[in-house]
Amino acid sequence: MAAAALPPSFASFGLDDRLTRAVLKAKYTKPTLVQATAIPIALEGRDVLCRAKTGSGKTVAYSLPVLQKILVAKSVRPSSFVGGWLGGCVVGQDALQNID
Repeated sequence: MAAAALPPSFASFGLDDRLTRAVLKAKYTKPTLVQATAIPIALEGRDVLCRAKTGSGKTVAYSLPVLQKILVAKSVRPSSFVGGWLGGCVVGQDALQNID
């Protein structure tokens, strides 16, 4: 069985433009295998459990979908969301201010 092709860029995930810009600013050019596999699954709202070597991109694979969900929720309910619960994560206003 042939391996699936990796997405050509983080923009192909359909993330909020602010996240895509932040990824590019951090000099990430293409998703790694773990990111290409986990991010679309997490964006669908499904559970993800990854096991990969250090430096393979697991942190980005987990955090980008969470940040995407935060930004979507914030745009729908801006005043009631900040500091609330989201998928088991407590998110404070400071975390959201770091996203331009």
